[in-house]
Amino acid sequence: MISDHEFKKITDKMLQMEATYTDLIFKEVESLDCSLFETTDNLYSAIPECSTRIKKGDSWGGNKVTGWFKCSYTVTPSTQGQKLYLCADTGALETLVFVNGKPHGVLANKVVIRTRGNHHALIITDGVEEGTT
Repeated sequence: MISDHEFKKITDKMLQMEATYTDLIFKEVESLDCSLFETTDNLYSAIPECSTRIKKGDSWGGNKVTGWFKCSYTVTPSTQGQKLYLCADTGALETLVFVNGKPHGVLANKVVIRTRGNHHALIITDGVEEGTT
């Protein structure tokens, strides 16, 4: 059995390796143009149309505010047939991702990876044809 101190050392080394190699694992294809809908209500059906444009670095949220982001991507000739991943930095601890209106997976903020798993990237497709949205 390993001690707490040894476990922390191993974990820290793994996080350092991840930080070193993350940029080599994923290649950014495109930044997505997104819109935002914010609410303090609990939603049990489709969200209303998102009309507020949001870009990297913008602030959102507040006390008990939920943000719904809507983005779109159309597969290009250079990405057709490839696995496409979503790496989203929403600023939230966890982000539930829907693809084509259906729940697809959860992303975790890198701050909480130690406690909630290493889910900062989510595979969206395992290779589709050009023009697919």
